[in-house]
Amino acid sequence: MNEWDRLHRQAERYKAEYPPGTRIMLLSMGRDINRVEDNTRGTVKAVDDVGTLHCAFDNGRSLGVIPGEDSFRKLTDQEIAEENGESINMKKALLCIDKDVTFVGYIKGERWNGYECPLFTKDEAERICQEFSDGKTIDLSYDEERDCYIAEYIEEGITDEFEGQDFEIEGEIKHLYPIGSGEWTWSKVDDPVEEDQSESEDEDNAPVMGM
Repeated sequence: MNEWDRLHRQAERYKAEYPPGTRIMLLSMGRDINRVEDNTRGTVKAVDDVGTLHCAFDNGRSLGVIPGEDSFRKLTDQEIAEENGESINMKKALLCIDKDVTFVGYIKGERWNGYECPLFTKDEAERICQEFSDGKTIDLSYDEERDCYIAEYIEEGITDEFEGQDFEIEGEIKHLYPIGSGEWTWSKVDDPVEEDQSESEDEDNAPVMGM
């Protein structure tokens, strides 16, 4: 893949992942002398053909966010719900990309291109890393200091971060990670999940990543 193709694929990916209206948190900016303050929320207005996210920030400023130079993430569903004065109803479900391997996660009725947008406990997130990280197309790792999982898409030369967040589910606080949520082709398995079911399934076959 030449550099033009790589940049084009990267830009198309960001256009799909961050459509206009997407809410983000700017964690930090790179070397821009007119940088926006760290931990400022904003709204994506457009993504250009080189993958820069043009954003209107809540502090009144407008500036382009550059993947790879600036650190940012989508607002979580819970953060968006809090902004809108709403609550989230989540339930446990079995999820898969390849039905040979399933994972226990939590869903909230949100879908992306027809696919589920799940969240997972740390134990299940570690299983996902073991199943999907192949060192050729994708590397998955956990950053303990930042409490996030990092997905590096090797061929495309881009990374995504899935930060842990606390959610209140049926009166209990659970710390969950949105691994591949809004990006991977997660599907719900029809079998119901019992509350006492172990969050560990057959690990004999590694699924093919769908992104």
